[in-house]
Amino acid sequence: MLRIVFVALLLWSASSFGGVDDLFSSGVLGVRWDSRLDEVRKVHPDGTAWDSTFDGNTEAVYYAVSGDLRFPGLDIPTRLVHFIFTKDQRLQAVFFHFKYSDRESVLYGIAQILGQDYSVKDEAGTRQFIWPTGEAAFAKLNVGNSPQNPWVHLAVRPLKNAAKKRN
Repeated sequence: MLRIVFVALLLWSASSFGGVDDLFSSGVLGVRWDSRLDEVRKVHPDGTAWDSTFDGNTEAVYYAVSGDLRFPGLDIPTRLVHFIFTKDQRLQAVFFHFKYSDRESVLYGIAQILGQDYSVKDEAGTRQFIWPTGEAAFAKLNVGNSPQNPWVHLAVRPLKNAAKKRN
């Protein structure tokens, strides 16, 4: 009997977490990966866009939206959401920015949603919590402790081979 209960709990806990692919295989916050900037603006109209240029060439396009955008399933508000586009204005990544004071609650909440089997890496003043890469998407929580400007953000992006499979 004890063995049956143990197996049932093990199966329940493994299936209760969705993982990165379950949430982000096709897109995020109501927009699909590879969406154009104008498509994202229709869904999230109150943002600001700017180009990143190097030697006169556009390297990337950024679109920042503040307000009450939430990470799916998390009750902690974001301060800002950055949509990152290729130079051709195709969505390639999204960054959820949280208050530094919420860092422990954010990690706990995201771990409840994406699973607790993340790895931890310390690099250049940043602690990175990296979830196992799925077949379609990648997620990493970064917590930085710069004295002037500490940060907490979750980066989500599709995997390149997954984007090719969808096209």
